[in-house]
Amino acid sequence: MIWILLFAALAAHVSCYDSKVVIQITKQEYCEKNRIRNYKCEESFANYLVAYPQLKQCTMACPLFSDDCPSLSIDSQCTSSYNQGTEHSDEDPENQQAFEEPASSGIQLHSKVTKFTLELFKKAVPIDNAQNYVLSPVLVQSLLAYLTDGASNGTRGAMESVLQLTASDLNELKRLLEPSAERVDSSKNKLDIASQIFRSSRIELLRPYVQSLKNRKVPQQPMDFSNKENAAKTINDWVKQNTRGKIMEAIDAESLNPETQLLLLNALYFNGTWMYKFNRTERGTFHVNDNEQSAIRMMYLTRNLRSGYTRVVGEWKPKEGFLWVELPYDGDTVSMILLLPKERFQLDRELQTFNEQDLEYILSEIAANDQDEVRLRLPEFKAESTVSLVEPLKRMGLASVFDGEKPFDKISNDIVKISEVKQKSFLSVDQRGTVATSVTYATVIALSLPRSMEFYVDQPFAAIIIDKTNKLPLFMAKISKPEKFKKEKANKKSNV
Repeated sequence: MIWILLFAALAAHVSCYDSKVVIQITKQEYCEKNRIRNYKCEESFANYLVAYPQLKQCTMACPLFSDDCPSLSIDSQCTSSYNQGTEHSDEDPENQQAFEEPASSGIQLHSKVTKFTLELFKKAVPIDNAQNYVLSPVLVQSLLAYLTDGASNGTRGAMESVLQLTASDLNELKRLLEPSAERVDSSKNKLDIASQIFRSSRIELLRPYVQSLKNRKVPQQPMDFSNKENAAKTINDWVKQNTRGKIMEAIDAESLNPETQLLLLNALYFNGTWMYKFNRTERGTFHVNDNEQSAIRMMYLTRNLRSGYTRVVGEWKPKEGFLWVELPYDGDTVSMILLLPKERFQLDRELQTFNEQDLEYILSEIAANDQDEVRLRLPEFKAESTVSLVEPLKRMGLASVFDGEKPFDKISNDIVKISEVKQKSFLSVDQRGTVATSVTYATVIALSLPRSMEFYVDQPFAAIIIDKTNKLPLFMAKISKPEKFKKEKANKKSNV
């Protein structure tokens, strides 16, 4: 589950060094100085960059463009650039016009989501840590994007640069993830998303931001956070309901700050039934590393499946990259992609270099529909994780939303900032299928696989649950040590 607590955030520049003039500009500065309206800003700035190709973005985390990035102190320049972007933010937000939709960047929605998913996963999941991690970065991305309309000019620039989601993107994401009659009727899978804002009666939201939430159909509910026991119960009841009882608690009364002004939640639930049933299960051994083993139940499946290697740039390297296999769910629109490092026990190393192009290549191979016999052995397991995402998001370029002075001046006249972003997730895999839920507090060489392949998952591995139709990664997991779980009672419905 993702939850974020909001309290009280933030920060832009031009300089000369010796006799050389160094050009520095942000999109916000360019549009303000040229009196370009918000909805035309993106396209106009893109054309400006085409006209001046020597200008490059200095870092992914900073919206600063320059013809001499190495000569700049990026951290300080970014901070000053943000300050310039907020110089008009002391106007009365109530008197400002309704929020304007920025022009599309031309980048497809699935590319924005995939890029954010992989970058956040790398930043959030520790290296050389034998723990299980399950994340749904698309939930984090969409939840934070709900705050963009309430951000000051400088903070908004940082959020748009990192999150990249426009209002149209958010509406499209919601449409794709919400249950539809077509999806319900065509498969045995369930995919649900829900959002909720709990608002303290002590904070008065500004009218344009309230309208923004209404436009996105995000419900609000008043909450007395000073009554910590009742507030925690109400929040956890919402969580329990929207994760079908798989996550029972997102927050405890003791950790709930009575000064909380807003608490935003969103939940994503997926219950998938395998298209191809596993033949049998047997006792097996999972090797956490060279020195540690654990007893597990190993599932067996032998049939034609889509599988392969991750893309190869340059020469074939027998010890680099992943071997992958796709396990489709009923209906063949959503799949789990299993990633096994070619070199034993090198999952962390390979995850650090796995990128958007690698996943796009796997999806193109799946779309080609070439299948070979695969002898698959996969553990039954469950995995749960709770991850604070504050530091990973800061490293991605969103420090201002946590540490700035007044980052969200269009939400309220009160000082509001984000104090925490957490995600609690649950994943279970057995013979029937998968239950997953989160709530958010160069030259490519084609390779020919042998006609029969063994995919033996007895070491740490990664898994991606992806909506193939829309190319949207829903969940990503690193499984270092599969946890056993008790079988559900026979009289329980399997689609809970």
